[in-house]
Amino acid sequence: MREEKKVRELMVGVFNYPHIPYWFTIRQAIAIMKKSFIDNEKAIFPHVIFVFNEKYDLLGTLTPYEIIRGLEPKIKQFQVKDAEVVYIDENSLAEVEAGLFLSEAKNLCERPVSEVMVPAKLFISPNATVTKAAFLMIHHKLSVLPVIENNKFVGVVKMMDLFNEISKLIIEEE
Repeated sequence: MREEKKVRELMVGVFNYPHIPYWFTIRQAIAIMKKSFIDNEKAIFPHVIFVFNEKYDLLGTLTPYEIIRGLEPKIKQFQVKDAEVVYIDENSLAEVEAGLFLSEAKNLCERPVSEVMVPAKLFISPNATVTKAAFLMIHHKLSVLPVIENNKFVGVVKMMDLFNEISKLIIEEE
């Protein structure tokens, strides 16, 4: 069995992803995301924008999921009556179907991204093993994991890259 790779060997540099300050609006983030990922055939997956403060410290991440969630109007919560089946209140969906989502989204898109981003709370060293990174990502449901070296954000490791490396270790591809 070959030696396990380190995160350093798989990480993608921080500047390969778009990054914005925390005070940018959701509208500005949408424009950057469209230009960087949606309208770009050579986009890096997963689609993530990094959010920084004035000192260029990583504060969090923003994906299309957080943007759409941040634009969602406040309607009645869906009720879960069974652990495996979700029952949706049809009256709540009627509000969405009536265009409430889009009309409220136009106002909500002026909120700062700091209100909808996922705070960066978990980091890994570039010298950590691939399996340690995979363990952290699985247990925290992350598609990217920030890599910190000497208290500086230097890159990210992506779940797909970890999957590829671990699959090589398991099936012994050369």
